[in-house]
Amino acid sequence: MTVPPPPTTGPPSTGSPTTGQPTTTRQPTTTAPRETAGIAGLRWHHETGRCTPFLRPVINRTWQTSAPRLQTVTPGDPVPLLLRNKQAPPNVPDSSPDPELSMPAPDVVIFATVVFPDGGRHRSRPLRLDRGSQQVSITYPRDFPGAPPIGAPGDYTVVWTAGNGFLACDGFRAAR
Repeated sequence: MTVPPPPTTGPPSTGSPTTGQPTTTRQPTTTAPRETAGIAGLRWHHETGRCTPFLRPVINRTWQTSAPRLQTVTPGDPVPLLLRNKQAPPNVPDSSPDPELSMPAPDVVIFATVVFPDGGRHRSRPLRLDRGSQQVSITYPRDFPGAPPIGAPGDYTVVWTAGNGFLACDGFRAAR
């Protein structure tokens, strides 16, 4: 099922570009290390609004992402990014058939990696979900030490990870 991308302002989407299903889904360095083969090959495609190939998250939660998918990013502009554990308290009442999905995420270090159209990778500073809201909001390039601003036109992929494990994927397009 294809889920339409969210508006670039307001609340995050109600679907996951990673799965297409409703999700109601070392030290920091300038350039992120190449991760496992599955994660390294992930790419977001503006035509479909999805990331391929499909990967399962290492932490079983209803991860929701937000990035400016409905409009192109102007080179040099900051890019807001968000990861949220959507069904964790206090976001929604406990109504999931899988009790694990309604639990807060474990307190782990999370990274966001922005993959440029040419394959260059830039990793964020270490992040943690806010324990109350179960989300983290960052801005590219401000929260990515030493990373250059968005410049080249094309599709940019945002990969959220914990350790070397995949959490979620999203993306945006830079103007030509």
